[in-house]
Amino acid sequence: METVMEAKEKQKTDFSVYQSLNTARHIISCARIMRASKNFSEGMQQALLVIKDLIPCERIYILETDCRPVKVLSEWTAPGLPTAKWIFAQLKDNNINAVDKVMKAEEVSVVNADDFRESNPEAYKDMMRMRLRNTLAAPFFTNGVMFGNLCLDNFDYNTVLNAREFLQAVSFFIASEIQTNRLIEKLRYLSGTDPLTGIHNRTAMNRRLDELKTSPGALGMLIADINGLKTVNDSRGHAAGDRLIQRAADILSRSFDSVNIYRAGGDEFVVLMAGVSEETFMDHVRQLNRLLASDRDCSMAHGCRYSAICSDPEELMHETDRAMYIDKQTYYKINT
Repeated sequence: METVMEAKEKQKTDFSVYQSLNTARHIISCARIMRASKNFSEGMQQALLVIKDLIPCERIYILETDCRPVKVLSEWTAPGLPTAKWIFAQLKDNNINAVDKVMKAEEVSVVNADDFRESNPEAYKDMMRMRLRNTLAAPFFTNGVMFGNLCLDNFDYNTVLNAREFLQAVSFFIASEIQTNRLIEKLRYLSGTDPLTGIHNRTAMNRRLDELKTSPGALGMLIADINGLKTVNDSRGHAAGDRLIQRAADILSRSFDSVNIYRAGGDEFVVLMAGVSEETFMDHVRQLNRLLASDRDCSMAHGCRYSAICSDPEELMHETDRAMYIDKQTYYKINT
């Protein structure tokens, strides 16, 4: 017959097995939420809410530490408390480094404000001012290098022993999702960026034109074409021609901001300014004219058009291109 002692030991074993299975269930639940979400940010936010319900805390957030300033990727904060984004915007670099050094552990670590009371009084004062008593931090790694943390602030100490295994595992899945999203963003950037000038390329321009078709509104458009690029390539080499293209992109960026500029072809650039008034758009055009007038090495023919409600950006592009072509003809009549 089973003794009382044996029964208690079996009960402990059964509870331990149940706890492990329960932890695995929550880990799988978080992983599914992140993977099933079509939007990366929403997936991260939903996962944080699940973790917050399992491990009571007053603030939970995903921190990227391989950049300066450090970046709070996603967070949930209890009402009435300062947000993690606000906290890290306030912390001085030396105090961020002090906290970051403690958090750079290979496993889940606990950071207590009291730990800094004597070793770093300034950091301690900041943490108290921001009502930050403690932090439970699970590190993110890629290729053996730490790049961030899953952080829970002002957590319940009674849950820590049971939470470490869960946080260790779920941080692995979060780190994987972050790295996948970083790769996607990098590929998206490369697919839409001209490598020579660093501005948007024709692929990005076509995507933007498709977006503008679905939301008619004010649109200012300018098409610019470098004058004499072929002559520069033929007489001084393609390296000199590349420098001229880069110079043209720089002048346009100083006139319109690079976010609005696309390199549509070898020597052709397109500017798309949506949601601005005609006067604002023409102020930018006048700035371009001033910069070109003072530049002895770069000349561009250009045409511009504005529509208060543009329902057909391709038609506006045809009109703008015709205006540029007329300006190009005028340039060559004068300079040949």
